[in-house]
Amino acid sequence: MTSVTLPPGLTRLLWEYSAETAVNIPDEIIFAKVMERGSLEEGRWLVGAFSNEQLKAWFDRHAERHLSPRSLRLWACLLECSIPTNRQPQIPWIHS
Repeated sequence: MTSVTLPPGLTRLLWEYSAETAVNIPDEIIFAKVMERGSLEEGRWLVGAFSNEQLKAWFDRHAERHLSPRSLRLWACLLECSIPTNRQPQIPWIHS
């Protein structure tokens, strides 16, 4: 769950959450929404509000599944890391 204060403009990306539950939004959801659909200001807020290690760890584990190819390349450059490749999403009914 997020421990940072969300900027007011971020509600447009988090439309499925009410103002009362905004403090309970997992960081991973915030990362995915801002990295894929956020504005320049929201991207700046994300980089300032979370550590580079947190963002890189999420990017390495989840970015390929949540971000478009264009956003993958942009955030790989901004975070100075490589684009995760050859990661197959696990399909529960196949791997059980």
